[in-house]
Amino acid sequence: MPADQWYAGAITYCFDNDIISGYDDGTFQPNKAITRQEAAAILNNAFDLAEKTGISTEKFPDDGKIAGWAKDHVYAAKAAGLMKGDAGTGLFRPTSTITRAEAASILMNANREGLIK
Repeated sequence: MPADQWYAGAITYCFDNDIISGYDDGTFQPNKAITRQEAAAILNNAFDLAEKTGISTEKFPDDGKIAGWAKDHVYAAKAAGLMKGDAGTGLFRPTSTITRAEAASILMNANREGLIK
């Protein structure tokens, strides 16, 4: 990642604080959209959700589509009330990209739960 980019400081901070780690090939890919399971990992790492609220044992109907590395993150975000299944179906849609509306809803939930100060 080029150090002269406007986002370099934020990415470095998040990497140094174990909030993000990038991809297995060593890249970060800052312009790539993130999936819902990647967003759950960021939330869990940023707010220590698993430690604070635990990991939900109530599975999403599409649990089998959630990557193994992401399951604890997804169910920590669920236990904290930050990420819920789709209305009607309850599906998590782990590999779908997260929308701005979903991100706004998550941040509102995080504020309601006292995670944002």
